[in-house]
Amino acid sequence: MDATINQFIRLIKTTVAVTLLYLINSSAHAQWLGADYATYGVPQVNYAANSFLNFSVLNNASGEAASSEVSTLAPRVGRSTTAADLAARYPGGAQAQLTQIFTESLTNFEQVAARLGLPKDDVAAALAAFLVGNYIAMKDTALPADEDFIALTKQLRASLASSHKFAKASPSQKRQAYEQLAMMGMFMTTAQMALTKTPNPQAQTHFQNHAKANLEQLLKRSADTLEIKGGQLNLH
Repeated sequence: MDATINQFIRLIKTTVAVTLLYLINSSAHAQWLGADYATYGVPQVNYAANSFLNFSVLNNASGEAASSEVSTLAPRVGRSTTAADLAARYPGGAQAQLTQIFTESLTNFEQVAARLGLPKDDVAAALAAFLVGNYIAMKDTALPADEDFIALTKQLRASLASSHKFAKASPSQKRQAYEQLAMMGMFMTTAQMALTKTPNPQAQTHFQNHAKANLEQLLKRSADTLEIKGGQLNLH
C-alpha cells in the first residue's frame, strides 16, 4: 500500500470509526443494513448528475483530450444543504450523524484529491469517487492504485467535457452533482473499509445491495454491466 493510500486511511480514520459504530451497533442497522433492509429499501437519491449523465456519455469515454473547452469544475455556489439532503433519505434516527459523516466525507475527499494532484471542485474526480466507492463495495474488492484512479478521472473528464448536456447544466446543478457524488463515493469507500476491517457477513450482503442500487440509480441500467479495471471504465 503506497503512501497516498496510507494518507487516505489516516484522513478518514475518524469517519471509519463513526460509520462502523453507527452502522453495526445502532438501531438503524436493523433498518438498512440488517435483516429488515429489504423492507426499508435502499435510500432513493435524486442525483443531480442524472440531468447530464447517461449510458452514452460514459460508454463513449475515451480518456483522450476533450473535443470542447467545457470545464468540469464546479465551484461552491451559496450555502450547501447536500449533506442534510442525502442524510434525509435514511431512517430518522440516523440523519443527524449521517449529515456529519457526509459533511466530513466531502472534506476528506477534497484532501485526498489534492494529494493526488487533482483539480479542486472537479466533477470528474467526484464521479470517479462515486463509481469506485460503490464498485468496490458491490464487488467487495480493494481500492484501485492511485495512478488508476487518476486515469479514470481523466477518462471521465474527457467524457463530461464533450457532453452537450453537461455544458448546458447550471452551475448549481454541477455543484450539487459534485457534492453528492463525492460525499456518497467517500461514504461507501469508508464503510467498505470498515466492513473489511471488522467483517459482518449479513451487513456485507446488504451493503453490496446498497452499492449496486446506488450505481443503478445513476447509470439507469444494471450495475453488472459496469467494469472498472486498470484505470478504465467499461460498460458492457
